[in-house]
Amino acid sequence: MSNIPSQATGNALSCAEMAVYLTLACLRSANAMAASIRERRVGVPLGRTLFGKSVLIVGFGGIAKELVPRCAHAAARAR
Repeated sequence: MSNIPSQATGNALSCAEMAVYLTLACLRSANAMAASIRERRVGVPLGRTLFGKSVLIVGFGGIAKELVPRCAHAAARAR
């Protein structure tokens, strides 16, 4: 854990985008999906979507302030 300045550096924005990326990768089973593509299997594994899910955000620093609107764009409830 560290306190990274987020004002005018872009750090918070890039961290928030990475958090969304990693969340989607977990929901969609990215490693298993990559393996199925290599094996030329289509449609497995079935991934899940962020749509309608609740997302718990702990703290409300610069990263969280950038993360909340990105979750809202995915129709997820940020809590």
